[in-house]
Amino acid sequence: MINKYFRLVALVSAITMIGSIFVGCGKRAEPATTTTDTAKTEMKPAKLTWWTYSRHDMDYIKPLVDQFVKDNKYGITIDYIVQSENFRQSLDLAFQSNQAPDLFTGQDNAKYYVDKGQVEPLDKYLTTEFKARYGNNLYSEGDNGVNDIIYSLPNAGITYRLVYNNDLFKKADISQPPKSISEMVEAAKKITAVGKADKAYGFAMNLKNTQTAIERSSNVIGMRSGFKMYDYKTGKFDFKQYKPILEAFKQIAADGSMFPGYESLDIDPLRDQFSQGKIGMYLSGSWEPAVYTTQFPTTIDWKAAPVPSIDGTVKGATFISGLKWMYMSSKTENKDQVWEVFKAFNNDKVQVGYTEGGYGNSVVPSVVKVAKAPSVKGMDFFMLSKEDAKWPTHPPERTLTIEGKPFNDIFAMVIMGKADFDKEVEGLNQKYNAALDAAIKAGKEKDWKITDFDPKSLLGK
Repeated sequence: MINKYFRLVALVSAITMIGSIFVGCGKRAEPATTTTDTAKTEMKPAKLTWWTYSRHDMDYIKPLVDQFVKDNKYGITIDYIVQSENFRQSLDLAFQSNQAPDLFTGQDNAKYYVDKGQVEPLDKYLTTEFKARYGNNLYSEGDNGVNDIIYSLPNAGITYRLVYNNDLFKKADISQPPKSISEMVEAAKKITAVGKADKAYGFAMNLKNTQTAIERSSNVIGMRSGFKMYDYKTGKFDFKQYKPILEAFKQIAADGSMFPGYESLDIDPLRDQFSQGKIGMYLSGSWEPAVYTTQFPTTIDWKAAPVPSIDGTVKGATFISGLKWMYMSSKTENKDQVWEVFKAFNNDKVQVGYTEGGYGNSVVPSVVKVAKAPSVKGMDFFMLSKEDAKWPTHPPERTLTIEGKPFNDIFAMVIMGKADFDKEVEGLNQKYNAALDAAIKAGKEKDWKITDFDPKSLLGK
């Protein structure tokens, strides 16, 4: 534990140093407190630590943090730490070693953190006026709340698309982005063939982090094709339908069309190579336009298209994720001071700037009403459409006690040719359903079954 402790301290120190030297260059808005004021006039000064996994919006958020520190009347200071790699592991270790941040921008939905005892309920701070600005998006079971208790407030919803290099598409004589996975495999092969001289490849995945890589690729294609890993009609996990998707990615790798080193590639190195024109396609979310505006500025003609489906037909909505934002740590000794930060950032002025700056698609009605279309290049490809929707909540697989490797690691092994899908899938189904049954029996989880669920019903809303 001592070695882990010093590794955490070193990691946080390094990230803090990085966070302290960058200068915000995004569009600014000054944080303004809401009409709700739960802070007491005798509130003591406090030094808060705010962790975030979200690097794409740091040029917008960090200057606002600095402005808040300068303007707030309580002497609250904030150490804002951006950590996009190994966020979950570092956060868990911080809680275990009593070094948890006071607040954090979470990578996962509320249920994940509630089950770990890491987050504080917000209900006692929420006045009727404060709740009203969120309309029907105030509460989403499992996403920003659990059992009617609110732990986070929504800001932007994340949409998913196929990001592609239009220059390479033209060079490979590809007239339109792929609509099916077979077209995706073929397009990747063509791009690799014409890109050999420049060491450009058709497709890329960031399999260093299997959870995010699979979520942004196999999972989104599955939903576009009308299914998820959890079958709502039966109330059971069923991974069988993912076979053609994984086989397609496996074929891209076998063809030599996958960017080299994909087995250990992380998302930022992937973005860097894409910005240099070395990658033809990859799947990701609506934070990408901001990335290519500030973090990895590029001159390539990049675009984004709807996520392909298995056979080219749309049988379900491309899911919207991220209906949560900031969390108050259950370990903070400065809850009222943290709520002052929440008030300063969960307001229309800040969130309008967030939307107009192209950092995300707002789901707050009062923001949507007044926000102008973002001018950030590429954000228009990620705007909400009738084919984007929030899918119903299902048992959060990362909170279940699973024996052996999780599904995302198995999926990655199949793509890399290190595992056979047919030999693995029954075992996956068995252990996930056993874990679900055990959680339901213990009262830690409930049955999310929807016997008449139709994925097409999500379209057009």
